[in-house]
Amino acid sequence: MDLLRLIMLIFVATVNLGLALAIFLRNPKSAVNRVFGAAVITIVLWLVAAFLSDQGVIRDGALVLNRVTMAAAVAMGALLLYFCRLFPTPSARLAWASRAFFVGSAILGGVIMFTPLVVSDVTFRPTGTDAVQGPLFNLMAAYILVGLAIMVATSLIKYRSAAGREKAQLKFVFLGFILFAASSIALGLVLPMLTGSYQLSELNTFTTLFMVGFTAYAMSKHRFMDVRFVVLRSAAYSMLVVGMGVVFALIATVTRARIVEEMGISQDAVFVVTCLLAVLLFPPLRGLLDHYTDTLFYRKTYDPQKLITLLGRAMTSTLDLDALASVLAFELAKGMRLTHAAVAYTREDHVEVIGCGCEVGADQAQRLLLASYVGRLVHEDDFDTDSNVAATLDECDMRVVVPLSSDGVVIAVILLGPKLSGEVYTSNDDQFLEILSGEAAIGVKNAHLFDERNQRVRELSALNTMSSALGRDMQLDSVLDRALRQVMKVTKAECGSIMLLDDASQTLTIKAADGLPIDVVSTTCTRLGEGIAGWVAQHRKALVLVDAVESGFGNELAREGIRSALCVPLVHKGRITGVLNISRRTSNEAFSRENLKVVTAFAGQLAVAIENARLYEDLESTFLGTIGALAAAVDAKDPYTYGHSSDVTQYSLAIAHELCISEAETERLRIAALLHDIGKIGIDSSILNKPGKLTEDEYAMIKSHPDIAANILGSLDFLDDVVPLVQFHHEYFDGGGYPAGIAGDQIPRGARIIAVADAFNAMTSDRPYRAALSHETAVDELRRNSGTQFDPEVVEAFLSVISRMAKLDLKVERPRTCSDSSIGVPTI
Repeated sequence: MDLLRLIMLIFVATVNLGLALAIFLRNPKSAVNRVFGAAVITIVLWLVAAFLSDQGVIRDGALVLNRVTMAAAVAMGALLLYFCRLFPTPSARLAWASRAFFVGSAILGGVIMFTPLVVSDVTFRPTGTDAVQGPLFNLMAAYILVGLAIMVATSLIKYRSAAGREKAQLKFVFLGFILFAASSIALGLVLPMLTGSYQLSELNTFTTLFMVGFTAYAMSKHRFMDVRFVVLRSAAYSMLVVGMGVVFALIATVTRARIVEEMGISQDAVFVVTCLLAVLLFPPLRGLLDHYTDTLFYRKTYDPQKLITLLGRAMTSTLDLDALASVLAFELAKGMRLTHAAVAYTREDHVEVIGCGCEVGADQAQRLLLASYVGRLVHEDDFDTDSNVAATLDECDMRVVVPLSSDGVVIAVILLGPKLSGEVYTSNDDQFLEILSGEAAIGVKNAHLFDERNQRVRELSALNTMSSALGRDMQLDSVLDRALRQVMKVTKAECGSIMLLDDASQTLTIKAADGLPIDVVSTTCTRLGEGIAGWVAQHRKALVLVDAVESGFGNELAREGIRSALCVPLVHKGRITGVLNISRRTSNEAFSRENLKVVTAFAGQLAVAIENARLYEDLESTFLGTIGALAAAVDAKDPYTYGHSSDVTQYSLAIAHELCISEAETERLRIAALLHDIGKIGIDSSILNKPGKLTEDEYAMIKSHPDIAANILGSLDFLDDVVPLVQFHHEYFDGGGYPAGIAGDQIPRGARIIAVADAFNAMTSDRPYRAALSHETAVDELRRNSGTQFDPEVVEAFLSVISRMAKLDLKVERPRTCSDSSIGVPTI
């Protein structure tokens, strides 16, 4: 046996079978892998049969082995054509031709094996055997060429419609087939037909490595070189080297001839000098060729170092996370010539995406962020086609995911789309992106830290603002409304409510709301332990809810159309006060744990403010009760004026509502009306109850009661706004009143209102010095003195009120507000 040829056969067979086994084991159920394995086995059979047919020790079987060799070649062609139909994806194009070739191959194989029509006999030579061609030998050669043409046509059709990885795979397979077919035809068919000898066909042993190696690489590797670029560059470089060699050879030949002829120098010496010059000159010339070749072919590709420098400068010049993501997406898409790119990152427990030339949903980006990347960049084809990640990348039309990790946690991902050229990402791209990922991760981490610091500053500032606002307000309704508005503003909530707990009924009712329907606000009553708010109040634990993630509350969230919600208990000194609720219905941005921290901190202060407001209401109620008792004591000094202060208060409030006076001013008016005659407590009862005309001194004493009241009330700081109304309620609109003689707008509006109410009640009540005047007489008196003693606007408002009362003959339990369409005044 030929030992060298045997070694060649063993080496080639081992490599081929190893590649086939590796591909098969990747996915034994794949039809492509199985067909490839069968084709490789057939190739090895072809090589073994060809080797054995040339061995003299088995001369008796030489004819059969030659026929097996030919039949294996035909079977190999059929299997390779079938492989081309299946790889990389099955195709129905030219299916009829491939089926016909497959059937024809089976028939032809039988003809080769069992008839002398293709191989009629063998001839023996010292180094082996040669097949004697039968009458159909040339037909077999033509048939194989037809199969090759169908194979090429199928591959070209697929190549035209392929893109990305599939296009690169087909390039490698196509290149391997061309090299294999060209060398096999040249060595196995053309040369034997021209020379009549098969001796050179022994080199076919190595040609199979072209096809099997390139195909296995295309099937197993996911990262490819740009085949066109490599082939064209190599071809250009080879042509330049050959051209340079031809020129050098011509120059050397001409020079040597002249030197030998003219100078008589030995040819051997000239040859040695020429060789030395070639050795010395070739390296620098080769360097120049390399440089110009690279310049020619690399000018249309990006410079990784230049792009890294550009991105590094941009990342160090900004700490704004959004701006950084925008720069990365834009510069990568532009620099690498991509159709689009995007950067996805987490911020406050939610995902944000900034893209260049594309739109990636937050849900899609979150799936990619949560996927396991094991600290390396991944390509779309690294995943099984039926995996969630592969499906997500396909939805986004992305090809590469570059994870940016910090402390073993993925904090952002760079998503890269297809190249504008349609080429796949190469190993050079991978190296560039791996270097970039480290620098980008540092930049994103720094931006995260800066963003978090700013967020803490904003939250603390907002918390301080809210706390200050709560501290300035003591009215419970106002405290709740202000608090809800502030917390919704800080958290960007769309809806919100504050529910307070009734200790007696153990139920929660809405006391302040924003963004909720009126019927929901008015009818909601939740028992302790029921629903989300009831659960939070009972367990005194805050909840962050996103869609239906929290078990037990999914139906309630879905029913209300809530996508994200925060529910925080209001607790003061260990006692549950109520619940603060905020939610988002349309925003994709979910509440974060940081939002919860801020709202929880604020909830503690809100609970204190609610308790203070309730205490203030209790004190105010106690104070008003005391005032009422004090006013009753003043009225009791004069049996004719019993209940006067109460009536004046009711009249004053009726006028205030008619004039649409603010709630705060109405409250001051109510207290002033109750206390307007408190100064009479310092006047002798005999003067107050004197039936006859008062003396000047007695009248002067009566006129002093507003100042006496001002002195009494002036010692109470919280009544500073009430004192002027009491002190000046006897001033005339034209300036003729007492005690200061002020006129018009100088008189507080509340004092002008009390003046009208006081005069009307006095005129319609019995007094020691006269009987009560009729209603009509009192009205006429008000009209007659309007503009002199009384403010005309106040008089008209009061007459309007009592006119409606007279027509309707009604007593209304609640005061009329400016927004009411019905008519009503407080009960008098």
